[in-house]
Amino acid sequence: MIFGSLVFIGHGYGENVTEARTAALNDALASMSVGIGYDLSMYYLRELVSTDGIAELGTYINSEYSAVSGDGYEYYVAVVTPESSYNSMMSEEYVMMLEREDSIRSHLGNAGDRYRANEDTEALAETLRALAVSLEGPVEDASLSPDSILQTAMGYLGNIELDVNRDGEVVAKRTKGIFHPYIISGKIDASYERINADGERERASVTCQTDSKGRFVFAVTDPYTIRQSDVIFSVSLPADAMREIELNAPEGFMDDFYRLFSERGISYRTEGYMAYPADETVIGVAFYDEDGNVVEGANAYEMLSSVVSSVGADYLVAKANGDDDEGVYINMLTRYPERRYFVLFRIGITDTSPISSGWTARSDARVLLVDKTQPESAYEQSSSAVARGSTKEEAEDNALTRSASVAAGMILSRI
Repeated sequence: MIFGSLVFIGHGYGENVTEARTAALNDALASMSVGIGYDLSMYYLRELVSTDGIAELGTYINSEYSAVSGDGYEYYVAVVTPESSYNSMMSEEYVMMLEREDSIRSHLGNAGDRYRANEDTEALAETLRALAVSLEGPVEDASLSPDSILQTAMGYLGNIELDVNRDGEVVAKRTKGIFHPYIISGKIDASYERINADGERERASVTCQTDSKGRFVFAVTDPYTIRQSDVIFSVSLPADAMREIELNAPEGFMDDFYRLFSERGISYRTEGYMAYPADETVIGVAFYDEDGNVVEGANAYEMLSSVVSSVGADYLVAKANGDDDEGVYINMLTRYPERRYFVLFRIGITDTSPISSGWTARSDARVLLVDKTQPESAYEQSSSAVARGSTKEEAEDNALTRSASVAAGMILSRI
C-alpha cells in the first residue's frame, strides 16, 4: 500500500499482449469494484486501457509485467487509486452493508465473551441483537446471514436448562459441558397470574436474575398475585431486538426458535399459604334487583362459582339472604356454624337506563371477608360494573354477571 492510496493487483491472460493487458486491467477494476458496490469496468475500463489512468479518480498504473505463457501471454498490473477517491465512490447501500456487518460482528463477539463468562442468557441476547441487525438488509459474509445467526441463537437457547424445586428456587445451567456449569447473572422471566383493577385474571411478568451459583428464589411481591396458580419460567429475551426481528423476518422464519423457546420453559405451581382454607370457609352470595329484593341471578351465580373454583381449591359456594351485610353474615353463620371464615358477596342493580339500542344497567358489588373469631376486623371491598342488553332484564342479568366476575376476581389474591 502506497501511503494515502490503495493498490489493486490485476492478472490477465490473452492470445496477444494487448488482450492480456486489457484482461489484467479489467481484473484490477473488478477488485476495486468489490469494495465500491458496483461494477467500475463499464465506466472506466476504456479510459484506463487507453490513457493508463482514470483522471476523475486520480487512478494510475504503477507497474505492469508481462510474460509468455504457452500459446499466449500473462499480464500483471498494479493500479493505484487515492484512498479518499475510493471511499467517495462507495455507494450508500454498500457503506450501510459494511456498517451492518461491523455491528453484527460486534454483537457476536460480545456473545462469545458472555458465553465464556458463563453468562449464557446474555450471550443469547447479544446473538438475537445481531440477528435483528442482519435482518435489516443484505450482508456479503454468509456467516453473518440471518439463517446462520438464527442457528447460533438456537444453539445457545438449547444449551440452557432451567429447573425449579417445590420451594420456588430456580436453577439455570448448561445442558452441555463436562461439569454442566451454572449460568451466572442469567435473566429469567417469571410469568404469573394476578388480578387487575377490573377484578379480571391476567398474566404479568417480572425478570429475575441468577446469582453466582445460577440460582434465584421466586418470591411473590405483587399483592394481587393469585395465591394458587402456575408460574412459568423462561429465558428472558431482549424486547427491542425481538420487535425488530418480528418486523423484518419472513413469515415462519422464527417458528423453530419459538418452538424451542417453549420447550425450554418450565412451570411451577404456587401452593402458598391460604388465608382462608377451603375446608374452613364458606362463600355466601346474594343478588338484588333495583328495588333491593333478593333475586335468583342464576347466570351471575354460575359465573362467580366458576371464577372462585379456578384457584384450584374446593370452596363451598352458597346463595345467601339478608337485607344488609349483617343480615347476610347472620344468615350464613346460622347455616354453617362449623365454618370459621365467611366470604360474603352482596351484588345488586343500582341503576337502569334505556338507550337507542336497548338498555344499560349498573351493578354494584360489596365483598366482606369475615373471621368469626374477630368479626370486628372484617375486610371490605367494593366494585361496580356496567352492561348492555336488548331488554331491561337482559341488561340487568349481564350487569350482575359482569359484577360477579369482577367481585370474585378481587378476592382471588386474598383467599
